[in-house]
Amino acid sequence: MKRFEEAPPRVRKVYPGDYPETDEELQLTCRACGATLGYRVGAVFLEGPSVPLGGAEASLEDRVGFTGYFHCAACGAGGPWDLPETTVTRLEGLLLSRTLGQEVPLVLGHLQLFDGTTVRYATEGEAHLKGLIAQDPGNAFLWSRLGNLYRAGGRPDLAAGAYRKAVELDPHEIESLHSLAEILRKRGELEESARHFRAALQHAWERKEVGHEMRRAIVRNCLSELLEIHEETEGTVPFSLRPESAGPAFSSSKEEAVTLELHQLDLSEEDDQERLVSLLLREPPPARRFQRLRHRLAEPQDFQIGRPTRNGPCPCGSGRKYKNCCGRAAP
Repeated sequence: MKRFEEAPPRVRKVYPGDYPETDEELQLTCRACGATLGYRVGAVFLEGPSVPLGGAEASLEDRVGFTGYFHCAACGAGGPWDLPETTVTRLEGLLLSRTLGQEVPLVLGHLQLFDGTTVRYATEGEAHLKGLIAQDPGNAFLWSRLGNLYRAGGRPDLAAGAYRKAVELDPHEIESLHSLAEILRKRGELEESARHFRAALQHAWERKEVGHEMRRAIVRNCLSELLEIHEETEGTVPFSLRPESAGPAFSSSKEEAVTLELHQLDLSEEDDQERLVSLLLREPPPARRFQRLRHRLAEPQDFQIGRPTRNGPCPCGSGRKYKNCCGRAAP
């Protein structure tokens, strides 16, 4: 049996809001200028207890990472950082509390970018992503990843700029549209936020590469946010799923035949919410409805046995009318 330390580590993807952030400032010493100051570091990540480094165990300083995006307040450097004794004591206390089963703002693991690159600070991730963007400046996906890094780092202002660039390069980039809409919503720019939520809804059905569950989550959230904005503005911002500039998901050319489907939905019902999500994604309705229908049909039924009517279904099960089946020979 393999020892626990030799087992391959489990990889768990985390996203902004999935991990606990420390609500206190940690003292960090900038290696570039030697200044020791307090910083809001976001979430604290700590790698396993024995990380090989030159044949010896790595120190705490070489195992810790932060999601917060910040620079040295004295010289502007983005790291690396040394940990003063007070910070080491604090982190060791958090680690002990976590070992005892308490909920603490400390995650055991390391920060990894979309391409597998491991970083310890948000500024390292920024440098890596900007290097990729320099090689491919028209890549909307890379700009979207940069926006995610800024947003996770507590800088929605920088994130909004990166998301806007991603949408400029690819107006159908639904992750950036959705994230930008959420940032604008928190800023109080409700009309602009609603416009981006609608745009994300318009293009969600065609972005298959995003993944089924992610697209459904985006559509659900867009619907919820649009409804809340409509209520907050007392109807000034309409609850409309139609974007300002209608696209292929909402319109067709004059030469095409148009088929209209009318649906009556109650958004306070979960089934109707899921049905609307499926309609917007151009998917079949949720299977649960059909599962319940099959369950009802499988239940024992009471039947009245008697002479069938001439225009009724034939009791032999052929599916034809009685008069056109077994009823032909009846008196």
